[in-house]
Amino acid sequence: NEVLNHDYLLTGYIGNVSVLREVVGLLDMLPKTCKYLCDPVLGDNGKLYTSPELVDVYREEVLPRVEVLTPNQFEAELLTKRTITTVAEAASACDTLHGLGCKTVVLTTLDVPDATESGKFVGMLLSEGQGKQKWLLQLPFLEGGPFTGTGDLTAATLLAWLNAHPGEAPMALEKAGATLQSVIQETTRVSQRFEVKGKTVPPELRIIQSKSTIEHPIVKNWCRPVTPSAAIAEGLVVDLSGLNPKTDDDAPFAEALSASASASAAEPLLQSDLSLFQKLAAQHFQVAFMNGDSDNGSAMQLTAEGKVIQIPSQDVLRPNTVFLSDKTHSLSRAKSSGATLVGFTRGGAGLEASQPQPQHADFLVSTLAAVQRFLPV
Repeated sequence: NEVLNHDYLLTGYIGNVSVLREVVGLLDMLPKTCKYLCDPVLGDNGKLYTSPELVDVYREEVLPRVEVLTPNQFEAELLTKRTITTVAEAASACDTLHGLGCKTVVLTTLDVPDATESGKFVGMLLSEGQGKQKWLLQLPFLEGGPFTGTGDLTAATLLAWLNAHPGEAPMALEKAGATLQSVIQETTRVSQRFEVKGKTVPPELRIIQSKSTIEHPIVKNWCRPVTPSAAIAEGLVVDLSGLNPKTDDDAPFAEALSASASASAAEPLLQSDLSLFQKLAAQHFQVAFMNGDSDNGSAMQLTAEGKVIQIPSQDVLRPNTVFLSDKTHSLSRAKSSGATLVGFTRGGAGLEASQPQPQHADFLVSTLAAVQRFLPV
């Protein structure tokens, strides 16, 4: 009847093999362009929730059809038949899952010492393909759990933000993580665990009351690239050729930056972006600005005291720096410096032809704040 024209399919808990195989049959009836996000709910903390035979059906019949897989650590171990004790082993397990057919893998829990740092954080790992970039997201551990439904919430919001940021999977995970944190904080603000006949019952997640933060999550924790291994950046160089910095709060700073900006630039730097740069400089982290369209060889550096000084550009663009630009030709010119190249795509849902593409840069970001993924902040 022509109603199966969906763009996405999302599945969570499936209790028996026959229903799981019906999902595989449903995929055959959906458009070939339909993307399948599978949350393989099998168990957690070393305990199976379902029949063991489901593990084999997922591995052999479902995973080859999956666009995005969101197992927790225990489920990833079951599906890969391996133990995960480090972030490196988690990355290798993700590659095994890619080998089974999954295009993108997100480990929604990663309880290993180098991810949790002795329980300070909840770890999540994103893998964008076999042998490709892996991203670690560390969220502050929140008391009051365990909670029921956090996995469903994570899978649903991850799907929504992957659709909104098709060229920037780390942003999707960061927003899903921010949503999870805000919902848990709202839940524990009002409700706590309670006992029923000697059994601890977690509070119900306050999803409805968190509508606003679900729609507009505020990212406070950024993914970090973990493999291929990236050197810790010692400096940030921002190409001003496409940016027109403006601020009412720090006029001298704005005027100094504007002096090297393109007269035709239309994208203002927000005060929050300038505040980030000033914060980095105050920590004695090199923050410099240059005009990628210019051959005059000069750059401006923001000092720890908040002053702007002019310096030679060769003093700032080095292998241990991050170069941020929204101009493809500027990125190409900076390639020989050995700097990490980050293309700024100006926050669009998709990449326009005039914007940096994956082949132009090492990484892409849709907001200036997302450059924090590559900086020690």
